[in-house]
Amino acid sequence: MKKTCATLAAGGLSLLATTHVAAAAMTNPDPVNYAADSEDAYVFVSNSVSAFEALDSFAGSFGFYFASDPGTLVTLFAEDDQGGTQTAAIDFGLGGVFDSDDGFAPQAAFTGSAAPEPIGFWYSASGFTFYSDPALNGGTDFAGTFSLFSDPFTTLVTFEEASLGIFSMNALQGVLPVSAAIAPVPVPAALPLMLPVLGAGALRGMRRRQAG
Repeated sequence: MKKTCATLAAGGLSLLATTHVAAAAMTNPDPVNYAADSEDAYVFVSNSVSAFEALDSFAGSFGFYFASDPGTLVTLFAEDDQGGTQTAAIDFGLGGVFDSDDGFAPQAAFTGSAAPEPIGFWYSASGFTFYSDPALNGGTDFAGTFSLFSDPFTTLVTFEEASLGIFSMNALQGVLPVSAAIAPVPVPAALPLMLPVLGAGALRGMRRRQAG
């Protein structure tokens, strides 16, 4: 079942209540390096998060929204962020997204917080917008969250809509799926602002598998 944050403690790390929406686990695009889909709609975040666009089969946009405000979508990668490696940095204290490929130029702004609440993800392509929370998709699950075996704070987020041929894959460092966060895993107050630790060979392998 996909876990949806309904009420959260002020500190952002204690899940007080959840609702459940039936969801099928997504196919793991890299089972050698990543665990199975945790089926979490939301992730907990540190004050600094790095994002890496690994694969996007459409010219789509990808970003996040706060659990308490799913109507406000913050863009990490816009439609014109295509070709080559795309990276972005999120500073939740400052309330900004910065383009790592453009000298950390500001890309998006939002209301900052010293203790950021959990976030969900969205992907928009071909006139459709999909959310990591299936409740926002009319009950249909289009997203998967996969934790890196060697670093649970690096999470792969995928969106897939088979009938349209849509597939998007992004890795984020500094996030932890809700189900992992409420387990006995130590969560640091802040993580260094750095790019996700992903081997170029592994990424090329994932691209080849998706292309096939």
